[in-house]
Amino acid sequence: LGHKGLMGSLKIGRDHVFWPGMNADIENYVRNCKTCIRFQKDNVEENINLQEAPTRPWKVIGSDYFQLHGKSFLVTADAYSGFYDFSEVKTANSTTTINELKKLFAVHGIPDVFCSDGGTPFTSREFREFAKAWSFQHRISSPHFPRSNGLAERYVQEAKLLLKKCFEEKSDPYLSLLHQRNTPRNDMGSPVQRLMSRRTKTLIPTTESLLLPQIISNVTESLKNQKEKEKRYSDRTKTRPTEFNVGDHVLLRIAQRNWKPAIVIDKCIEPRSYLVEDTRGQVYRRNSWYLKHSKHHT
Repeated sequence: LGHKGLMGSLKIGRDHVFWPGMNADIENYVRNCKTCIRFQKDNVEENINLQEAPTRPWKVIGSDYFQLHGKSFLVTADAYSGFYDFSEVKTANSTTTINELKKLFAVHGIPDVFCSDGGTPFTSREFREFAKAWSFQHRISSPHFPRSNGLAERYVQEAKLLLKKCFEEKSDPYLSLLHQRNTPRNDMGSPVQRLMSRRTKTLIPTTESLLLPQIISNVTESLKNQKEKEKRYSDRTKTRPTEFNVGDHVLLRIAQRNWKPAIVIDKCIEPRSYLVEDTRGQVYRRNSWYLKHSKHHT
């Protein structure tokens, strides 16, 4: 029926012919059409998975890489303060990543939790040994799903936008970063105030008293309220995540390719993340957004 999908095929059938049980026959045919299965639409965006608000600066941080104008940058952000840093690197590998993180840890301390995606710089044996030696928990998000590493993703976008503007007007990106860090957000002060309990001096004339230490005390509660507000909005506008069980037959999407049959073999510790095995025996770790229930076995 021209691969018009279920509703389209039903309309064509009803417009031309009829036989007892026709609707069920057409539905069964369409749902088992291998071509239609391969080219199904993306899943609807899932609602937010509410994360616990951090209770102090630099307790939970995240990192990710991005490319801009042929250059590689590593962004690291603090979940409590919204303070982020970036550095241009020649090679985005584990050794470079570790060295850049050590510089930050020497200044701000070692975090309790470090979040990243499943990219090679963060999943090598060298990085695992670094996490063990420096005693922090490494939380890995689902591969090819930036939203599941939301902390880093947000500040990757901020850093990229800042650099684009500075490249455009040929201005100093670090001066722009300094001012951005001192810009108040909501009722929680600026990122640098939340992280360091003080303002840092900029080119804007500032009295001496404003540069003295001052603790911002309502951050955790404000972050919690903000997350709950975002969660309520997300629940109204997005779908609830689909749950899968071990042994479920599913359709798997790899990156931007078409859907293909697979089976769930394990549920990961990380939220909405599963291990699935395709028909060739290849095992993938994927967020539920890249999976669909399949009504037939292949």
